[in-house]
Amino acid sequence: MKEEYFPFGEREIAYLSKRDLELGLAISWMERPKRKLLPDLFSGLIFYVISQQVSAKAAETEWARFQDSFSPITPENTASFSAEEMQKVGITLRRAKSIQQIA
Repeated sequence: MKEEYFPFGEREIAYLSKRDLELGLAISWMERPKRKLLPDLFSGLIFYVISQQVSAKAAETEWARFQDSFSPITPENTASFSAEEMQKVGITLRRAKSIQQIA
């Protein structure tokens, strides 16, 4: 299955660049960000909680482990696991508690 990414529009990029000149300069130097589109809002939210402030490689590894251990990624199924169980796949206890509260 081909990965899909959020399409950042030229109109929005132009607005941000005009609004903040330093940001505009940085945008002109950068590649467009590749923010993955995930199949549903709940799993997307969980992915972004897991991937906060970690490297892309660590986020992918932790997300793969989370999916392997706790699928299907639904609110009902996710809520059935304790934060300590979630922590065993490599995510922090704080993130695991956040995920539990979201579920």
